[in-house]
Amino acid sequence: MKLIFWFVPALLAGMLAGCAPGRTSGQAEAAPIGLHVLDKGDETGCYLPCSRRRTGSRLLGYVDYQSLTAAPLCRRAGCTHSSADCTAFFPAEETLEDIWVLDADCLLLSTWIAGDTDSRHAFYLADRQTGSRRQLFCSADCLPETDMLLADGDSLYFVAAFGEEGRFLCELSLSDGSLEKRFSLSHLQSLEGVLDGRILSLVYDWTGMEALVQPPSAAPEASDEAWQKPDGITDNRWLRLVDPKGKSHGCAGSWQEETTADIRSFVSDQSRVWWMDLKGQAGFWDADGNAGELQVNWPFVPTPEEQNGLSNSLLLTEGFTLLQNHLIVTALRQDTIHSPLLYFRYSVDLSTGEVQEIPLYYVANGVRLPVDLVAQSHGQLLVRIFSAMRTTPAIGMYGEPFSSYEQTDRLGLIAPEDFLAGLPRYQEIETSYHWFIN
Repeated sequence: MKLIFWFVPALLAGMLAGCAPGRTSGQAEAAPIGLHVLDKGDETGCYLPCSRRRTGSRLLGYVDYQSLTAAPLCRRAGCTHSSADCTAFFPAEETLEDIWVLDADCLLLSTWIAGDTDSRHAFYLADRQTGSRRQLFCSADCLPETDMLLADGDSLYFVAAFGEEGRFLCELSLSDGSLEKRFSLSHLQSLEGVLDGRILSLVYDWTGMEALVQPPSAAPEASDEAWQKPDGITDNRWLRLVDPKGKSHGCAGSWQEETTADIRSFVSDQSRVWWMDLKGQAGFWDADGNAGELQVNWPFVPTPEEQNGLSNSLLLTEGFTLLQNHLIVTALRQDTIHSPLLYFRYSVDLSTGEVQEIPLYYVANGVRLPVDLVAQSHGQLLVRIFSAMRTTPAIGMYGEPFSSYEQTDRLGLIAPEDFLAGLPRYQEIETSYHWFIN
């Protein structure tokens, strides 16, 4: 989660040719139907970049929930995952940034390629069984924002920056890699998910506050119908509903934001969008425009951000997760400006507003941190149960010794009901690789 305290259809089956684990044939879930937010895994496993400890570039990795193992996605026996004939391998000049499940047969990979004169971003399509891949799109002019990607079976939707042109909502064809700019966005607009088959976007009205907007030209153009303030709305923030093909627009809800404590985070389950602000107030809107508030029974008084959290109350962080009719919220406390940050994890029941602490933590380099939610399926959660950095000796390219940093992670599976109850009943994943978790 990003801390506001610091101001964070079966489409191509058979298309790809195919070092060891891979998914077992027949394990694939049905492909999601309609427009949806891409996830990093499904019921069978999760895909993450990984590397050998202390050495090597990033590899395409797979966490297998059935075998409780995690390794590069490669089926060649005895492969060292160090050359281009390995399907999990990427050369040193190309960094594998992230991986998503596109459908039952195919993955989407995002990479950053360093060049002599410029750098390029690329998307790949990869076979979920073998890791074999082909490049779908590559550009030095387009910088995608990959914190949220949407797909509908035919196209990929994301926000991207195009230098001085600004930011655009883009549609990328999954069949031929052609790119189309759909709408321009201001530098503060963001995608917040999907509701009723349409894209949710957070829009700001900076009327009367132009001095705070840099550059002023970053405000949406008046001709951009998709982002114009809906009729009858007087608030300065709203969630716009946009058909990805540009056929229809709407408004899910609006509110007045006057201080940083009014900043809201959002999560959608396709039929409702839930919100919570930094004061701990929460509510929802549905696709028909109906709204409701949730009376959250906090065991403490959330502290507005402008007080810097320097009290015995807790400061809610920006962002949360939806899990089995609960919002999973992180909070922190700092008693004095010189004292360490203390992290806490809570679940908020969306039916009753009751709040329960989830006492699942680990200590990393002297700091207590909540167990990280990496991916979730209907029956289990993939979590990081330990992570720490340590100094290790290394040898440079000319034989000179130096100190390097090595991160140690431990991953495990836990049932959602055990997680919510704070019961550390983990099934630990066996791995000898370092995993990159965003």
